Amino acid sequence: MAKKTFLVDLDLALNQLLQARLENLSAAPTGAAGRMYYNTTDFKIYYHDGTSWQVAIIGTDTRLTDSRTPNAHVIATNAALGAQHTISGATAGHVLRASAATAANFQQLSHTDLSLIGTNTHAQIDTFIATGAAAAFAPIAKGVTGGDAHDHNGGDGATIDHVNLSNKGSNTHAQIDTH
Repeated sequence: MAKKTFLVDLDLALNQLLQARLENLSAAPTGAAGRMYYNTTDFKIYYHDGTSWQVAIIGTDTRLTDSRTPNAHVIATNAALGAQHTISGATAGHVLRASAATAANFQQLSHTDLSLIGTNTHAQIDTFIATGAAAAFAPIAKGVTGGDAHDHNGGDGATIDHVNLSNKGSNTHAQIDTH
């Protein structure tokens, strides 16, 4: 379709105004919802929201001239957060952890986040300790092991009295138990 220009500079092929201009006025005209004008006194563009005139664009607004060039910025260093960042609602000991392919939030690390963790789970380790299996690995002190139940005195299964032990030192059972 050929370009058709009318007295009001309409391009019907592209459905647009050509060289459009807002009304240039020194004061606000009678308002009507959606109406716009350029104020030649304060150099601002206004629109009417149906109730009052609102500033649409301020000539000194740097958002109009900001090239939006991305700047490198630091989220955090080993010393502190980057200058443009704050943390709100975090819990001490939590870390910034990826929670999805494009999301992250503060969470406690999971056991599976760690490398070289072996095959034992926390539950398996807790069970091992709770069942006393760890006692088999207790250190030997002065020839008596943890959980040692064999007869030390006279063959009757009675526990041995300190007086029958050699090299017993001066520590009492209570002192030994607290260490």
